[in-house]
Amino acid sequence: MLIAHISDLHISATYDPNGLVRPDAVERARRLVADLAAFRPKIDLVVLTGDNSNDGLAADYDLLKQVLAPLEMPVLPIPGNHDARGPMRSAFPDLPYADETFLHYEWREGPVRIIALDSHVPGEVGGRLCAQRLAWLESRLSLPFEGETLVALHHPPCPTRMGVLDAATLMEGADTLAALMALNDRPVTLLCGHLHRPITCLWKGVNVRAAGSPAFMFDLSVDALNTPDVVDSPYSYAIHFIDGNGGHIIHRHEVDMPVLS
Repeated sequence: MLIAHISDLHISATYDPNGLVRPDAVERARRLVADLAAFRPKIDLVVLTGDNSNDGLAADYDLLKQVLAPLEMPVLPIPGNHDARGPMRSAFPDLPYADETFLHYEWREGPVRIIALDSHVPGEVGGRLCAQRLAWLESRLSLPFEGETLVALHHPPCPTRMGVLDAATLMEGADTLAALMALNDRPVTLLCGHLHRPITCLWKGVNVRAAGSPAFMFDLSVDALNTPDVVDSPYSYAIHFIDGNGGHIIHRHEVDMPVLS
């Protein structure tokens, strides 16, 4: 089974020249979608780990749906700090949301289950997993599953040393999240966004995979006191190959993108 992990498209119906998002962000998202659609063998699922829109407006999600329209496989989005639950739920009404408050859900297909977590907090850049959301996660992980489990949420729970960004990751619930994932019969892979840079880390025994962003990318910075610069760097997304027999292989696939002059 092939699963593509993308994140932080920041689709906006109106461009803000004073923001970080590139003026060609929508075109770059279209190129990414074209690459996903053309990849062979065919990708089975696409996981989109938040900041799907830039302003959380209905018009943003209308444009996002147009951008994603060429994809025939299921696309599984979760909210990021730039999203808004109401418009996002209206744009993706067919997802099996667990309740009327949060946008979390479970998706099972073949040898994989994806537990999509909602870490969004209105008005905050960082994310939180409250007791209600963690209880729902525990209820899902407590169910037996013989295949591979991927947990997806926007905000990484682990420090990355990417300057002040570490002050706005998962601000509540990280320790409980780690404890719950440790209870699973098999190792759990955590898919995140938010950092605008592809990062892999081992956190409390959990493999964490953060995706880059076609909307803008941060440069490498390992100085905990600085803010990384925005750079016009190559973009790639992750492809997870899960064979159903315990094998989980991850490749990065670079997409030909326009550069800013």
